[in-house]
Amino acid sequence: MARSTRKTPIYGITTARSEAEDKRLWHGRMRASERERLHHALADPEAHLTTLVREVSNRWSMDKDGRQWWPWHRQALRAEQRYSLNRDRPDTETIRLRQRWLAKQRSK
Repeated sequence: MARSTRKTPIYGITTARSEAEDKRLWHGRMRASERERLHHALADPEAHLTTLVREVSNRWSMDKDGRQWWPWHRQALRAEQRYSLNRDRPDTETIRLRQRWLAKQRSK
């Protein structure tokens, strides 16, 4: 979708764009673990316990390494620090650079 923006300012802690590969791997581990437990539970159906997500996955070992909240006012402050008005640029160019940087941060 062109020009889509984030509705909430929550970002991954690292610069990874996606966790798709990590999620694919841990879902595979979960299915394999569940398949093995079901196979062993054929002898005793009462003994089957389902696989828990934490047994096969760790959020902190994935690419994004968790998430963090980065409020809009802090993003604006960071843009102001990054593109301050006292550089050798005209004020209008500096304002546009700030707006472009903020738009880039808010994009999906």
